[in-house]
Amino acid sequence: MPGFKYHDATGSPLLMNVQAYRKGLVAPDYAKKIKNKEDFLLFVIDCNPKETPSFEDFQLVMGNSHFGYSSLPQIEDFLALPLNFDLPFWKGYYTHLIGDKMAYQDGAVKMQLFSEDSNKIGKDEARKILHNDWNKLNSILDKRYNIRILPEIEALNVVQYSEGIPRYVDCKKLIEEIERIRNSSWEQILKMI
Repeated sequence: MPGFKYHDATGSPLLMNVQAYRKGLVAPDYAKKIKNKEDFLLFVIDCNPKETPSFEDFQLVMGNSHFGYSSLPQIEDFLALPLNFDLPFWKGYYTHLIGDKMAYQDGAVKMQLFSEDSNKIGKDEARKILHNDWNKLNSILDKRYNIRILPEIEALNVVQYSEGIPRYVDCKKLIEEIERIRNSSWEQILKMI
């Protein structure tokens, strides 16, 4: 999965000052940390309550936060849920799923090369390289977009940085996808399925 910095970068500049939207952007990856209503309320405590879902609605996505794999989210399943998609939180959540889909669908993540390397050097070693590629992408995105990650994410100490050219991640293609998503209207983003 591309990571928190990538998802922050895909966020609409017009909505990045809306805390509920930003929480929605990271929620699919952060959802595994939310085990109960108390965890959820702590996650959205700094949001306008009118912009966030109820815990009961959030429970509809718990346990299947990406609606399949992050590399192939079943976005139609998400949109079929009885949720208020006008809430900034769900707009961010949807944007996250679109970002995952675009990263893998358009070849920005070289899955064929990853698969070949997995067979040659082992899946664990290939995963380490891919993980480091995301760290390299984080460095590039940090310089380009200068987005501060949310305190909850920072506390997890999972956003790392390294320098160099990624092996499996085509940063140019990913940045094109980021620009496409972040500069689209909500109506255009909804059509990116």
